[in-house]
Amino acid sequence: MLKSFDEIVPAIRRRFERTWADVACGAECDVWPHAFALGRPSQAELARNAMKLVSEIDALRDACERYGCILETEPRRLGAVQDIPVRVTVPSADIAAGILGGTECKRLTRSRMHAEKLSTSFPQISVDDMSSVVKRVDSWDEVDVELLLAAAKWFADHDARGLTPRQVPLDGFHAKWLDGAGRRSLVCLLAGKDDLALLSRPRELSLSYLDPAHLEAGGRRYDVCIEGDTWRPAYDPSVVLIVENKDSYLCFPQMEGGICVFGAGRFGPAVFDRYDWITRASSLVYWGDMDADGLEILNECRAAGLTVESILMDIESFDRYERFGTRMPAGKRSLEDHVRIDTPWLTPNEQQLYDRLCDSSWKGALRIEQERIPLDVALGELQRKLA
Repeated sequence: MLKSFDEIVPAIRRRFERTWADVACGAECDVWPHAFALGRPSQAELARNAMKLVSEIDALRDACERYGCILETEPRRLGAVQDIPVRVTVPSADIAAGILGGTECKRLTRSRMHAEKLSTSFPQISVDDMSSVVKRVDSWDEVDVELLLAAAKWFADHDARGLTPRQVPLDGFHAKWLDGAGRRSLVCLLAGKDDLALLSRPRELSLSYLDPAHLEAGGRRYDVCIEGDTWRPAYDPSVVLIVENKDSYLCFPQMEGGICVFGAGRFGPAVFDRYDWITRASSLVYWGDMDADGLEILNECRAAGLTVESILMDIESFDRYERFGTRMPAGKRSLEDHVRIDTPWLTPNEQQLYDRLCDSSWKGALRIEQERIPLDVALGELQRKLA
């Protein structure tokens, strides 16, 4: 039979989601009005459901009148010739937003305000670029939107070459604002620059020496290497253990010829191969949190060309220590919202654990933090791996 008005609302939503930013930037005539088909019942269906059809048509007319939509019909023979609805035309994005509810009305109002500010501050911006910016700031608070406009104006008129992001003399900015994900590319777009020419801080690699002979001779326990500096560790290790969390790096037990490197999450895979004392070690081992992120970091290490094994990163270890696990997030992002990626560098046991942790039907723990595993257990696993 005919679709009801409620049945075309998902299609209205899909079109609104694709077009709201263009509408906010003044391109509504390209995407609205739009007609949504109601289906075309056969002659037999019309005859079989004649009584029901009357109430369905009345309901469609009422909904169109309520929201300000246009109900289009075509003549069909049903005993006598009757006008049968074939499509509903939604005249504008504002009417679509009204159908979808108050949240979308607010989004459209807010986005038009953003577009007006952009066109006033950056009159040279194209409609396509303006629409892209409006989409990307949709979830921002208004303070960040104002900071974006101020930053883009400043960079359009100044050369920041030689400054780090935190040294840029922008009024009212906190030190980390320009480091935020995606913000710098938007500033470039609005300022009309390919690059802001800002300096990046050299990265630091922290480590702890594990060799008992070195430590008993008065050697230092902890060290740090600054990216680009001429530096070597106190000894070339035969074993390098990369850990994800600071407590593990600070407290890992002594081990002959060993160095424990603080990987600091996803920082490590990008820089480990720059240090020959890491890549040339007889044994390179990774130990991280037993969660989807930790397994992805392990995958990234191997993808970067490191011949790295793992300890306590497989499904057997997870089952053994699940009593220490949690489903609670450490930050704002829910563990249940993790987006699965391809991990071709994991071993079958590691991949089995990753598959479980990315499976929405899994109701057990989603993370076992590295620090929850006793260090003597980790040392034992490392020694067995090297045996």
